[in-house]
Amino acid sequence: MVKNTRQKLFNIRDKAFLNSEHNEEYYRFRDMLNTLIRFAHNVSWQRLLFDFIILRKEIREVKQQANAQTKFNNAELDKLFLEGALLIIRLIYLRSPVLILLSTPLVLLLVIKFEVLSKLQNKVSTLVVDDASIYAHH
Repeated sequence: MVKNTRQKLFNIRDKAFLNSEHNEEYYRFRDMLNTLIRFAHNVSWQRLLFDFIILRKEIREVKQQANAQTKFNNAELDKLFLEGALLIIRLIYLRSPVLILLSTPLVLLLVIKFEVLSKLQNKVSTLVVDDASIYAHH
C-alpha cells in the first residue's frame, strides 16, 4: 500500500515538473510533496491525532516561522497537491482496521441513502404519476 501510494505521489510530482513553470511556488510544491513521499510509511491516524492535539502550538509556530501555505496560486499545483493529500488520507484509512471498522455503519447508511432510497423514491413517484393519470381520464 505504501509503495503504491508513493508511486502515485511520484507521478504527481513528475506531472507538476513537466507542466509547471519552475518558480518559487513550484519548488514549495515539490518540497511539500517530497515530504509526503518521505514520510508515507510513518503516517497513521494516531500520529495525526497526536500532532493535532499535543503539538498544535508547535505546529502553528513552525508554520508562522516558515510562512508555510498549503494553497497555491497555480490552480494546477493546487489540484495536484489536493490529489496527493487525498492519497495520504486514503493510505491512513486503508492501513487502519479501526477506522475501517468504525466507518462501516456510515458507509452502509450512505449506500442506503443514495442507492436504495433514491430507487424507492423514483418508484413511488412513478406510482403517483400513474395513479394521477388514472383519475385524470375520469
